[in-house]
Amino acid sequence: GSGYAICSSETHRGLTSHLSAATGLPVFSIDYRLSPTHRYPAAPQDVRGAWEWLIANGRDPARIVVAGDSAGGHLAITLALELARAGEPLPAAVVALSPILDLSMTAAIPRDRIERDPFAAAVVARKLLLTYADAEAQRDEGLRIDFRGVHAFPPVLIHAGSREMLGADCTELARRIRGAGFEVEHRVWPGQMHVFQAMTVVFPESHVAIADIARFVATHLPVAKSNLTAVASA
Repeated sequence: GSGYAICSSETHRGLTSHLSAATGLPVFSIDYRLSPTHRYPAAPQDVRGAWEWLIANGRDPARIVVAGDSAGGHLAITLALELARAGEPLPAAVVALSPILDLSMTAAIPRDRIERDPFAAAVVARKLLLTYADAEAQRDEGLRIDFRGVHAFPPVLIHAGSREMLGADCTELARRIRGAGFEVEHRVWPGQMHVFQAMTVVFPESHVAIADIARFVATHLPVAKSNLTAVASA
């Protein structure tokens, strides 16, 4: 997460550890290259490389759940779209926490003016995202979340807070997935902000949200019989 520019597997260790404990599964967390040193398409290239590494090392795509928050949610969805368009095996499911849909923040900025997200401002997020992909790069097909011509897609769980700066993005993403005929659960958590699931020390609701993620994973992931099952955090 964090606008393609900051954070790492180390900063997200609390969240990934809680997810591992709740699901009983190993987590493979990706340190993709960050902007402004590494601009688009460095991040999705790294995520695709990590996916291919897992497969090359014996992991079954149907026993992998791809998950991410904020920018990581965008990466998780676009990875699944890339695989679907190529007709390649898909992950068992996708979990997107407060995912970015539109890097221009076209819907997020007006939404944030109505009720400010306590965690982050949409106008600041837009500046951060521009260090990753400028206005011209944002028109690239690899950044757009478009389900036209896609004939298969894994089930998706979307979490957002009711005070979420990306609330409109999350609602629109769920609408697009559902409109394309694919399975999606869209949960809005009352009173919560952007990626509240990572703040387990502060918000008791984060533990409930993590339990909901574990429920979703258990529903869509075949019963683990070996260590080939993994949850990949983008």
